[in-house]
Amino acid sequence: GTFWDRIYLGFHTNAVGGRGAVGLFNKDEERRPDAQVEFAELIAKQLNDDMLTTGAIRWPLSWTVRKKLTASHINFGEIRRDAINNEMCATILESAFHDNPEDAVFIRDPRFRLVTAESAAKTIFRLFQTKGSVASNLEMPPAPPVLTKVAALTSSSVVIEWSPAQPSSTNGTVITNYRLYRSSDGWAFSGGMDV
Repeated sequence: GTFWDRIYLGFHTNAVGGRGAVGLFNKDEERRPDAQVEFAELIAKQLNDDMLTTGAIRWPLSWTVRKKLTASHINFGEIRRDAINNEMCATILESAFHDNPEDAVFIRDPRFRLVTAESAAKTIFRLFQTKGSVASNLEMPPAPPVLTKVAALTSSSVVIEWSPAQPSSTNGTVITNYRLYRSSDGWAFSGGMDV
């Protein structure tokens, strides 16, 4: 394949003082894969933007956006040009500082991990769409629906009502149906049914 057929993104948490997200690139320019600085800046900016605009999520603390979104104090082996043969763009996202009590609250919250994953997917899709020869038709999946009612009818049946999340997808496509999965034991799920 080509350089833009693949991408490498490492997820880490940071330490030694500070707060917020940081995208990493290698200190020495000759050790950086192509477009590494751009990727590091995009991923950190996207996570910060998403953390400030999550709307329905009420975070217990306010999110801190660092003045400098990137760092390049060493040559990180994991994303070094010679280690990956410059076969792909690569960066590391330091999502938050695990030694900061306020950032640690976010790291322990599954919603933060979901926002981090979604931010990563958005950034990767954007890079593939603007740089790659494929994936111009990539689209983020729609957000999950918003539950409006869950009521038990009997000991073995419930009524569930929901409304689509807004926006319903990245290109404005309206959601017309869902696939509903259920579990009778809390471990395994059915094959699902269209509703």
